[in-house]
Amino acid sequence: MLAMLMQFRRQPNNGPPLSPEMRAALVDSLFAPLPSLIIGAISCAIIGGFVAFRAGDASIMAASAAILGIGALRVVSAIFYRRSIRGANPNTTSIWERTYKYGAWTFSALLGLLCWLTLRQTGDSILQMAVTTTAAGYAAAIAGRNAGHPATAVGQLALISLPMALGLLLGPDVIQKALGVVVCLFVFGMIDITLSIRDIIMQALTMTQKEAALAARFEEQALRFDVALNNMSHGLCMIDRDNRLLVWNSRFVELLHLAGAPLRVGMKMSHLLRHTIRAGNHRGKSPRELFEAIFREGSKSDIELLQASPAGDRVLALSRRTTVDGGSVIILEDITERKRAQEQIVHLAQYDDLTGLSNRAQFRKQIDSRLARLRDGEGNLAIHLIDLDRFKSVNDTLGHPVGDKLLQQVSARLREIVGDGEHITRFGGDEFVILQSSAKGFEGCAGLARQLLQSLGAPFEIDGHRIDIGAS
Repeated sequence: MLAMLMQFRRQPNNGPPLSPEMRAALVDSLFAPLPSLIIGAISCAIIGGFVAFRAGDASIMAASAAILGIGALRVVSAIFYRRSIRGANPNTTSIWERTYKYGAWTFSALLGLLCWLTLRQTGDSILQMAVTTTAAGYAAAIAGRNAGHPATAVGQLALISLPMALGLLLGPDVIQKALGVVVCLFVFGMIDITLSIRDIIMQALTMTQKEAALAARFEEQALRFDVALNNMSHGLCMIDRDNRLLVWNSRFVELLHLAGAPLRVGMKMSHLLRHTIRAGNHRGKSPRELFEAIFREGSKSDIELLQASPAGDRVLALSRRTTVDGGSVIILEDITERKRAQEQIVHLAQYDDLTGLSNRAQFRKQIDSRLARLRDGEGNLAIHLIDLDRFKSVNDTLGHPVGDKLLQQVSARLREIVGDGEHITRFGGDEFVILQSSAKGFEGCAGLARQLLQSLGAPFEIDGHRIDIGAS
């Protein structure tokens, strides 16, 4: 028994300190089973009162009354505890822990005293059996009820069982002495059971705490992922192998104008595509055509989607990647500005930025194409070389901004005369070239030349200045 008590002293109370949450949970387990606390107090008080009444002993009567009073106080404290605000506050937990421990020890000491008085001051075997069996049953219940706090449980076992064992060992009968030895063994076994249950409780609490910490970390990671996902510049959605929606971010909803659409996890992709078409996206495509374009053969597809919106047409780049489980990740990017920039770069490579006329690079393509047609015996070709007169003096006297506007007005007059069927190139600062394919003979070419000279010889009005130039 001494070795068992030493083992108890090496239990977690002397090990690493418990966290406030675990300590609060252990204290809560002491007060939680209120019905068993009430039943234990009432049962011991009834047996004590019966023994005191039958024995007519004042000391037994006093012990029974004390058991009833302490039992009632313990029940009241348990009720008050359950109605109070509980938590992991170390100070509050410590107060309630001491309240329960000292109440339990006092009640157990009174019950042990009742056993001692009954065994030593009465010779009635029925009364002795009633008291000892009640005390033994109460002590057995302690192993399970208070296992979360071994110090309390072992103290109760000792305070109840040791007076009872001593009273039996001092009895005149051999059977009583044998029962005293059995009670000592009973205490030994109950301590072992208490410590075993304590280990199980601690393992369960530790596992619960680890799971709670793991769940908190997962929740934190999920929150971070959600923040990152919804702050992406790209729209993203994920679908499973059955083409059902799993995940999407706010940018995805924004790009496709789906704020009012009933998106949900598990939505079929075909239903999602119908909502996007209703929102004005993918002009000229049916849901089937769009589905086939996105999910064509292969694990990768990159397409451009035309989107109509109140702000004007936008261009979205769609990229799909297949995952290992057969699902897909779809990424949307608004590439409207990029497309415009690319188109602007292409335009600047072939057209003059100031006048909008083709430049020398585009002229070479046009002349090569038209000469090839001539070699094939198709069409005619006349080349008009135009050089503005007195343009340098305009720049020198009125400034380059006025000169730029003059070139723009010259270009406009050339377009009006030449029309859409011919090709006009700004070849240099004040030099222009016209490729005329519609001319029929020399007179047709001469007629266009006269119109050009007449139009460019007329005065220009720019910023309040009358400018007269000519062309040759």
